[in-house]
Amino acid sequence: MPRKHIFTSLEEVQSYYPFQTSPDFFDDLKPTMKLVELKFILTDIDAATWTALRTEIDALTFTNASWEELASRAMQAVAYLIALYHMDKANVIFSSTGLLVAKTEQTVPASEARAQKLRLQLLKDVQTSLDLLISYLEDNTAVFTDWATSEMRVDRSLLFIPTARQFDDAYTISENRYMFRKLLPSQRRIIDNEIQAHLGRPFLQAYLTESLTGLSADSRAITARLHRAVAYLTMADALPRLQIQFGPEGIAIFDSEYGVQGARRQDSDLNRITFLIDDAREKGLSEITRLKYFLDENSSLTLYPAYFLSPAYANLDVDHTDLNNYGDDTEPKNHFAL
Repeated sequence: MPRKHIFTSLEEVQSYYPFQTSPDFFDDLKPTMKLVELKFILTDIDAATWTALRTEIDALTFTNASWEELASRAMQAVAYLIALYHMDKANVIFSSTGLLVAKTEQTVPASEARAQKLRLQLLKDVQTSLDLLISYLEDNTAVFTDWATSEMRVDRSLLFIPTARQFDDAYTISENRYMFRKLLPSQRRIIDNEIQAHLGRPFLQAYLTESLTGLSADSRAITARLHRAVAYLTMADALPRLQIQFGPEGIAIFDSEYGVQGARRQDSDLNRITFLIDDAREKGLSEITRLKYFLDENSSLTLYPAYFLSPAYANLDVDHTDLNNYGDDTEPKNHFAL
């Protein structure tokens, strides 16, 4: 049997995050470690790969360099998650008289300003480390075969935009795979509702089926516009559900479940969020409308036949003058360049 959790001692944790405390503190960390492994790691790594990874760590000698690198990235991610989730618990003591704050003659609790600064930095470190972990799995599917065929990964392949890198090409998220994972429920809603309503289920099914084995040149010709439509509409759907903070580095999107204090939305931020939502939805609808017009004008029994034979197809002389004109699109008289 492999180790139950990725860390078995405080010394192992300290190799990835500098906890300065006594060895028995590790017992206090165990519930938090279990929580973050279940909540974050096992939502991105299948059980078989996670078991194999812990077995590799126990063996001390890794099968190959790929497993050793995966272990390092996983341990780094879990260490940051433990630090983020445990920091507020570590400073509070439950007693019969209520909650107490630990304090000694040599040490005093950190100020809320310092704690908040650390909290935000840890949040960034968590997102980066999870991103690096997932990207390594994606780049090494030949080694991590259980993960490559896992339900969680196959499920994502049934999306129009299955990877963070492709999503970033359509709407910038800095190729952040952690953020991409937070957007998956919204992308599924958009595909099932908005995209299906405009393009029809037969076209969706045909495109997704083809994507599993490789898109044809005709399908690739519409992929960029389809991705932009899905990405913009996904962001419009997701932004109200995400915790956002504006700062000198741009827009930071946090997981509200972290309970990051001090990240309250100001009125100005609410206005900017509203603008982002409206802008994303307007551009997403414009993209899908342009794509539908293109398909209506160019589909046939041999070109995009699933769309041509579906109820979504409209063989009309469409007036395009009302289309929202933005970006660098050029518009030929007979069809829209994609």
